[in-house]
Amino acid sequence: MLKAGWVVAAIAAMTLGCIPAFPDGDGTPMVNLQITEYKDFEAFQRITAELETRDIKATIMLSGEFAAEHCERIRELHEAGHEIMLFIRPAPLGGQSRTLSDLSYEEQQELITNGKAALENCLGTQITGFRCTQFDQNEDTYQILDSLGFTYNLGFVENSAASFPGHEAETLPYRSEDYDFWAVPMHSKVYQGRLVAFCDNPFRGVTAATWQQLLLDELDAMTVAGRPLLVEFHPYNITDDEARFEAFVAFLNYAADQQAQYLSVADLVTRASAQ
Repeated sequence: MLKAGWVVAAIAAMTLGCIPAFPDGDGTPMVNLQITEYKDFEAFQRITAELETRDIKATIMLSGEFAAEHCERIRELHEAGHEIMLFIRPAPLGGQSRTLSDLSYEEQQELITNGKAALENCLGTQITGFRCTQFDQNEDTYQILDSLGFTYNLGFVENSAASFPGHEAETLPYRSEDYDFWAVPMHSKVYQGRLVAFCDNPFRGVTAATWQQLLLDELDAMTVAGRPLLVEFHPYNITDDEARFEAFVAFLNYAADQQAQYLSVADLVTRASAQ
């Protein structure tokens, strides 16, 4: 979810007619399926098993600690073609959750460097993608990502303050003017008067049936607009409630019925480059 204070009203660019489509859009639904996990291996196994059954390749974002503890499984998924990226979530302090902007430069640098190293030690390959908890980062984060050679920064949200200034209306990946990485904005949606990232976290307060319908409707809307749907799921959220799990499966089944094409972040950037 967006950090408090970044959940803002939608801006005019939310109108579908103003949103750029991919140049080769042919009416085929497109999905970038994001799976983020840092604590619940059993839930992670259950969700990734559903993907394997359907031969769906996802963008999987993991903490370094989680990857190190479950390296064999993460390596299997990487070798099967899933896109593995780093997820950073600072440890709580005094019972309070924290985001990257709560940390000093040195604290951020240590956290990101160690997480990247843990993933790379597991997989034996360079990790080039990054996502931060609550989409909250700052200039220190950008400098650190550049220094460590990251290519993709998924810590942005379209049509929100969680964007580079002047790029709030961007819906496709774009190059930063001041940094070397690609900014990859998360899809957002206005729901009950608030703009939120299209992840399961902001919708935990709605029924599973409502969440399922939102997923299906948003895929349809993005297909009409000629845009990919970027959607993020947290396994520990899905498997705590069987109805939520069934909503996730229903979304996968609906996407299959619509013959959806699953895209990696690298695919999104390649296509955006053709704009």
